[in-house]
Amino acid sequence: MLLLSTLVLLGSGLSAATLWRQVTWSQMMLLYHLLTVHVLWHAPIYAWLLLVSAWARRMAFLWAALPPLAIGVLEKIAFNTKHFAAVLGYRFSGPEAFSFTAPG
Repeated sequence: MLLLSTLVLLGSGLSAATLWRQVTWSQMMLLYHLLTVHVLWHAPIYAWLLLVSAWARRMAFLWAALPPLAIGVLEKIAFNTKHFAAVLGYRFSGPEAFSFTAPG
């Protein structure tokens, strides 16, 4: 919003300096946090979906969903663990749900 407001002010011939003087250090840190954590957190998911949709001619959803499902099933059969499913769960749920403690 800050960048969009700056562009609107510059486009209308007004100075954007008054807008930027109102921005505090905490707002800039929040903006940095939102850009780095919340936007980049889901980037691997979007990259996987983009790769599969470019590669698959038909049934792109199945090609996107079956390999992670197969990896999870094979891990459960071979090692009797759910680490891959836990990583996917954390990635889909968002950075707020990430816990630094070991799952009990």
